Amino acid sequence: MIDAPDRVPPPVIDRPPHPVPIDRPRRIALAVAWALALLVVAAGVAYGSRDAGGSDSYGYVSQADLWLEGRLVEPAPWIAQVPWPGAQVSFTPLGYVHRGCEPVIVPQYSPGLPLLMAGAKLVAGHCAVFLVAPIAGGLLVLATFGLGRRLASPGAGLAAAWLVAASPVFLQGQMSPMSDVPVSAAWIACFWAVAGGTVGRAAMAGLLASLAILIRPNLAPIAAFAALGLAAHAWRTGPSSRGPVIRQLVAFAAGVVPGALIVAAVNDARFGSPLASGYGPFPLLFGWEHVRPNLARYLGWFVSTHTVLPLAGSVVLLVPARRLWLVSRNRWLVPVLAASAAFVGLQYLFYTVFEDWTFLRFFLPIIPLVMIGLALALFEAGSRLGRFGPLVAAMVIVLLGAWTSVVAVREHVFETGVIEAKYSRIGRLVREMTREDSVVISHQHSGSLRYYAGRMTINFIGLDPEWLDGATTWLAERGKHPWAVLEEWELPMFRERFAAANRLGSLQMRPAAVYRGASTVYIFDLLRGVDSTPTMEWRETSGNPRCEAPQPRPTLALGGPAS
Repeated sequence: MIDAPDRVPPPVIDRPPHPVPIDRPRRIALAVAWALALLVVAAGVAYGSRDAGGSDSYGYVSQADLWLEGRLVEPAPWIAQVPWPGAQVSFTPLGYVHRGCEPVIVPQYSPGLPLLMAGAKLVAGHCAVFLVAPIAGGLLVLATFGLGRRLASPGAGLAAAWLVAASPVFLQGQMSPMSDVPVSAAWIACFWAVAGGTVGRAAMAGLLASLAILIRPNLAPIAAFAALGLAAHAWRTGPSSRGPVIRQLVAFAAGVVPGALIVAAVNDARFGSPLASGYGPFPLLFGWEHVRPNLARYLGWFVSTHTVLPLAGSVVLLVPARRLWLVSRNRWLVPVLAASAAFVGLQYLFYTVFEDWTFLRFFLPIIPLVMIGLALALFEAGSRLGRFGPLVAAMVIVLLGAWTSVVAVREHVFETGVIEAKYSRIGRLVREMTREDSVVISHQHSGSLRYYAGRMTINFIGLDPEWLDGATTWLAERGKHPWAVLEEWELPMFRERFAAANRLGSLQMRPAAVYRGASTVYIFDLLRGVDSTPTMEWRETSGNPRCEAPQPRPTLALGGPAS
């Protein structure tokens, strides 16, 4: 009988029954950041403006059409034919400027956002131009998360992304077809990319900086700060690893060049100098006398819409502490962010004084940086409070975002689409009421009536105060029926400008129509005179604005007096 060999038991491997991926918290944070970004985009699409009205939105959207037509300026040959002084100014709508005595009008705003809108319109049709800002809003939230994660931690990035997504300034910006959110998204994404530490990411950062310069050239020095930061990083790096950083610097600089060259070429073609712009001479825009009122306004507006807490984030950003900015690989970027924030803040303190809190939008490129700093400050404070400190810090961040969201609701941010819908609706009403060769005197609607009504407009702010009667008579003699479209708040301005020297200036006539919606707008037939004809009332009841297609661009064919 042969003995069976002893059985050797298999080795016991100590494995957890359900392995937990090490990066699960990071994946969860990324998933939540994406959810926030998609929610932001959805809110912008659902509640944002679909209208080209006022100065900024009309200026950007109509310039996109010029790019699609292959034109940098808009010809206006009739300017040379009218008899009143300052004809160039009177035929210049909001969002445009005149160029000397030439019969052309020129877009006031930089080409970056209109080029993005033109691309969107070319691919997906007219209404796609109003998707640019909401999509940029989603990208800004993601870029804030990514930058915070690279500079600190996924938790800090997610906290900052939440605070940006809930900011009233950000929400207001992404509801309108304007440049504040797109330029902020470009700069924050640039910082995120340059922190990637590879030549490819540095090239991407340069191209993003190029786009940001195209959108808002006055912030171009931020690119120089980033380049100087990379150069300093290369200098401090040991000789063995300095080469890759220098290659990153070269790739970044190469990416920046196209945007700067395009802006210079467009400015030269439009305004006669690579350094000129549509905003006017530098001394008229910036001054020491603006600093004190701007500081009081912006600080008060920021605290009233965000509380005092984010000011701690500003301190963390401007006075970086090594204890807070722990990621040694990207620590070189912190002084770049601080310099960029200081530059943006100081520039707009010296800029023209405004009277509405929504002009905090100028500071939107640095609000994500401030929120990253705030997240770091709160988490550091929480770490000193014991076991439940981090939870308390997280609750403060959640509650702060909830509070600022309530402020956005209180300030009617989510009614932007309904409020702005007046431009296309009044345009449609004027188109139905007037002949194709009519001329409309307006100011706030001087651009949108061209866009949605297809009627030539005269900006009454630019019309000589003594020429209201003369201009309307001269136009009427040539078969161009004169009308006026005025917001309720414009009536005193109109009367003050024209009443002293013109019979029509006091507007002692019954309006032909009154639009009552988010605002009240009066439509006057300037040939009607004083009569008892009933005024047509149009009360807006629809709460769901739609995207109206533009009408063909109007022209003004002038001949001799009609026989």
